[in-house]
Amino acid sequence: MDEISRRGVLKWAAGGAVLGGAWGLPAAGAAAAVEAVRPEVRALTAERWGRYVRAVRALNRRSGGTSEYDGIVQVHVDHAHTAYGTPAFLPWNRVFLRRFELALQRIDPAVRVPYWDWTRDARAPASSEVLGDRYFGGNGSGEGREVLDGSFAGWTVAHPSPHRLRRWYDEGSGLSSLPGAEDVEGILADDAGYDAFRAAVESTLDAPFQAWVGGDLSALVAPNDPLFWSHRAFLDLLWAERQARDPTRAHAYAGTALGRRADVQDVLEPFGVTVASALDLRDEAFGYSYPRWGSGAEQETKDPSS
Repeated sequence: MDEISRRGVLKWAAGGAVLGGAWGLPAAGAAAAVEAVRPEVRALTAERWGRYVRAVRALNRRSGGTSEYDGIVQVHVDHAHTAYGTPAFLPWNRVFLRRFELALQRIDPAVRVPYWDWTRDARAPASSEVLGDRYFGGNGSGEGREVLDGSFAGWTVAHPSPHRLRRWYDEGSGLSSLPGAEDVEGILADDAGYDAFRAAVESTLDAPFQAWVGGDLSALVAPNDPLFWSHRAFLDLLWAERQARDPTRAHAYAGTALGRRADVQDVLEPFGVTVASALDLRDEAFGYSYPRWGSGAEQETKDPSS
């Protein structure tokens, strides 16, 4: 990536492409449209799903060989090493998601990143309608493992070199299941501290899912696959659920990284905001929430904005 493009990526990551006073606030007049619940993918009406797809595709329109979407992927390539396997994983993911959502909302202020609760499909994920023609499309085909169906059929990405979106379910070994709701509930109910929870989310929920989908999603260029955002929104929902279940631990943050104790005043790079700023979804910088998950909580089955 040339230096001019890289400066543009850093400007996006730092929120420089977003109007407004707080780091996550949308442009003036858009707040009322986006202060709402992020829905589960299947709760979206066809019209709302179509708007989301159009906004994502608009980010990937190329000028001079690169797109804004390519720059977002570059942020992950360059900086994920500061978050993965560290206490910062959950807040870093939350800010990265919000930056992406704000980029979409510059195109369509009513768009929100939908999450995919794939535990509902854990026994046979490959058969989920979310991985069907109506939504994200399914497994890759042919020698190149290209995704040929769904709303992102023909999706072209730039990293590490230009190619069509690839998926290869578990590298062809035929894994038939994913962690289920009971596995997630076990992680949520565990009374261990913040960093044990974070580590369980990474090792039990994030890594297995991305390896199962395979292709681009299993590599450092994981955001190449638009499915990345709905998967990561689900992980963000689970962190929000844990925070909601025990408000006394809502701002818990601990652990070590590179031999140093983690602190809420640590800066999440390249976003230029602290961990503390990402702990509370009620902060004005966010403007979204999630439905409650599990333990008898009533699940949203309908897009609240429809």
